[in-house]
Amino acid sequence: MQRARLLATLARFCHALVAPTRSLPQRLGTLRNVQSAMDFFESTLLAEFERADAAAPADRDEDAMRDRASVMWEVNQSQTVAQVFVQKRETLFGAGHDPLRNLTKIETPSGGEADGIDFSAMDLFMSSVLDILRREGSLIARVFPPQADVLLYFLERIANDVVSDYITTLLSAAQPLQNPLFLLATAATFGQVYRLVDCVLDIEPRNAAGLVTKERAEDIVFRVFEPLMDDYLAEEGEWIREVLEGVCDEWDRKPHQTASALALSDPTFLASHNPAQVKKNVLAGFTKVLLLPVTIIPKTAMFGVNAITYGGTAVIDTFAHLGTQLSGAAGGGSGGGGGGGGGGSGSRTPSAATRTVSATATAAAAGESSAAAWGGEAASAPRLSVDASGVISVSDGSTTTAAAGAASSSSSSLEAAAEPSAPRAPGRFDRLQLLLSLDTALQLLQADRDSLKRIQTFLRFPGTYGRKVHDAIEEVFIVLLQVLNEKHVGPAFDKARRQMETYKPEEHDGDTSGGGSVAPLVQFFELVHIGDTIQQMVDVYYEKEMAAYIDRRDFLNVVVREKKRFEASLDDAVAQGLNAAVNILMSQVEHLVTSRQGLRDFTPDDGDDFDLSPTRACRDAVAVLRQHCDMLKGSTDKHILEVFNQEVGIRLFGILLKHLKRQIVSTSGGLQLIADLNAYHAFVTSLRQPPVTAYFTSLKMVGEIYLVDSPKDLGALVRDTSRYEGVLSPEDLYELVQRRADWKRIERDVDKALFGFKVADDCVVS
Repeated sequence: MQRARLLATLARFCHALVAPTRSLPQRLGTLRNVQSAMDFFESTLLAEFERADAAAPADRDEDAMRDRASVMWEVNQSQTVAQVFVQKRETLFGAGHDPLRNLTKIETPSGGEADGIDFSAMDLFMSSVLDILRREGSLIARVFPPQADVLLYFLERIANDVVSDYITTLLSAAQPLQNPLFLLATAATFGQVYRLVDCVLDIEPRNAAGLVTKERAEDIVFRVFEPLMDDYLAEEGEWIREVLEGVCDEWDRKPHQTASALALSDPTFLASHNPAQVKKNVLAGFTKVLLLPVTIIPKTAMFGVNAITYGGTAVIDTFAHLGTQLSGAAGGGSGGGGGGGGGGSGSRTPSAATRTVSATATAAAAGESSAAAWGGEAASAPRLSVDASGVISVSDGSTTTAAAGAASSSSSSLEAAAEPSAPRAPGRFDRLQLLLSLDTALQLLQADRDSLKRIQTFLRFPGTYGRKVHDAIEEVFIVLLQVLNEKHVGPAFDKARRQMETYKPEEHDGDTSGGGSVAPLVQFFELVHIGDTIQQMVDVYYEKEMAAYIDRRDFLNVVVREKKRFEASLDDAVAQGLNAAVNILMSQVEHLVTSRQGLRDFTPDDGDDFDLSPTRACRDAVAVLRQHCDMLKGSTDKHILEVFNQEVGIRLFGILLKHLKRQIVSTSGGLQLIADLNAYHAFVTSLRQPPVTAYFTSLKMVGEIYLVDSPKDLGALVRDTSRYEGVLSPEDLYELVQRRADWKRIERDVDKALFGFKVADDCVVS
């Protein structure tokens, strides 16, 4: 050690800045002599180091190695001994690990063959590399000086010369295969290679100089993957859009093929005893799903006809633990196939036989694999589904395929037996809720979360690629919102609105006997409940998965703007649908009022007994209005609900005013009319819209003009428009008073009280 320090001191003393002699030739000669002595000394130490570094650990002299390495570092801080040490270890890795062994052909559930990746070979390769790194790294930490930083140099050589060649060969072979095999392979290999960081940080003894840090070890791994990141991020973005659009396209084809089975498998909010509890079940189950851990590095991945399935002992599907987690979730509501509509062709209530098999059909529908939903064959992957009470569960497609077929055939036969023999009325409106599906929304969110978790694997990347990864995370969520809006939610509400516009109340008069529900309205309100639940699921997903990566207060952020656009688009779609719903509802009310109002309701005979209860037309109209207005509570925005109720009230006022102008009302019938007007007023008051209530408060006073016997007093009532707060014009009041049964007898006296002359005698038109 003293000789090493002496040589190092002489080398520094001969430096040009020190200039021990003014003679340049003499100084250069001295420097050459010192350098020759150092080279000879270093070669001697290196030979002794190699002799001490025996192949067998039992024959290795670590004390001699440590002494020689320390002396060489003291001489000129040379890395020669470290390079020799590392080169000698490269033979330990051998050539027995072929990256292409990870690419296999796997038998599909249908009996065919599909491209697949089995990561068992890579797992063995990385285990071998980690064993060598752990063993030789510990030797490096014991032998070399901490300041020499040999451990990270050894890690860099392993990553660049051994691991990089392996993963480059593997991913180059996987890239031509159909996605998402390349995406899974990239995320899986990064997860495997990142184990090098954890391994090097656990090596004992620890570096006393503090040079072995997590950041420096990660940088070595990141540099290995940087050439692969552009291709990976580009293909990830293309794949997620393709998959999400495939899920929506598959759903668009389903209602035309298996509408009855879908009606049994989806939750129906309005048919349950507690719609709010059904929605809570869905959201609570979905929230628990997002809190579950996710493993994105499967042992085995298989691709078959546009579908990816996972297998092997280490597989944890994104939502696979949900079945056990939510096995005790409360049902809270009874499921049903229909939307709670009335009888007849408009909305048929399931028979007892149909309800008997609903549980079996629900389980069968839940057993369909996500592979089928992505446009491929049904595989054995677990699949997230929602049952009729809103409880989310996971079913195994391989164990329920046969049950699905049996349940489907049983359901078809039972429904056929339950069908009435009479022909159906033209135009059915009992399938509108099938235009949207919570099951499909869950599949979209599951696929999006899988992609998001793969990208999050690379979230530690610094610098330029770190920003690209962050942008890719935002893009995946934006694609989800765009596809959900443009391919599923938006078209569903547009189609529902167009179908509702074809509804004609007179063609479905038998469907609403007794003031029952209007089929298209029930189904549309069910659709609104489903849309609201989907929006809340997106909110939960946003809060749990995306909020950590964006500033929610930044209104210029693309994710925040896209989410607001999605919510605004859904609100607009609901508002447009509600506009059509108001048209249908008020058309139905007008049809009920005009068709069920008896000719003698307001002109009873003198001997008739009546209890002053509302007439049948009034009862049926109020029942329809109350039922459908209550359906919207808790399913849409408060402002939209207020606008809907206001529109219903104002248009009801116009219908009743028009209806009264067509009736003949006697003095005794005026009491019956007041009973009807009080019932309408009570309903409008329950809507809690004061501006609309004022209309019906004034309309309720109209009944008084049919009870007054004195023409003079009657004229005063009609002339005093201030009593009606400007709601009814003098022309309206004059038309209403003309509907009195005794109008011909009192016309002259009333005209004189109103106008100061008798219209019939004093006004002559020539």
